[in-house]
Amino acid sequence: MKKYSVIVGVSLLIGSIFGILISKWTLINPTFWNMKITDIVHILVTIIIACFVTNLINDKLNNNIRKRELLLELFDKLNVNIQSIYDNGNDYMRASQPQIGRSILATFKNTNNLLDFIKKVSSSKKICNHTIFDDTLIEDIRYLKAILTESRFLTEKPNYDEDTIKSFNEIHDKIVLKIYNSKINIYT
Repeated sequence: MKKYSVIVGVSLLIGSIFGILISKWTLINPTFWNMKITDIVHILVTIIIACFVTNLINDKLNNNIRKRELLLELFDKLNVNIQSIYDNGNDYMRASQPQIGRSILATFKNTNNLLDFIKKVSSSKKICNHTIFDDTLIEDIRYLKAILTESRFLTEKPNYDEDTIKSFNEIHDKIVLKIYNSKINIYT
């Protein structure tokens, strides 16, 4: 703010000097400069208020944009987690390996924590005046987990039939679509 005030002050000083020089060269009628001190103070106060209001509005808009960008980053992290679950889930369904199963469970735990955080942040009316977060997203992710972990998960031979694999793919696509819709809702 101090830097901005100095720039405004120097600009006013330079403008006044140019005005006096132009007046001395008789390009402007000399009576133009016969102003009362109250007129000068009124002009200066108007300029200061205009600069202050402009700065205030600019800061408010930048803060709101930054909050929305941070929320977008959270949805991007959620999308990365869902994609990781999907990729690891497909690998686990083909060849059940315990390390992949443990990685899936850890990613689900991280995803649930991220979902709770996103829900709290997106419910704030300071970011948007409308709903950003789709509450059914949590249910869909729980369903994705149930599909993947219900069939003797982390045992020697889990059994995944074609219907289960098809349901897994469909719910993944549905979740990704909801994440993208939520990201679009941030800026609408």
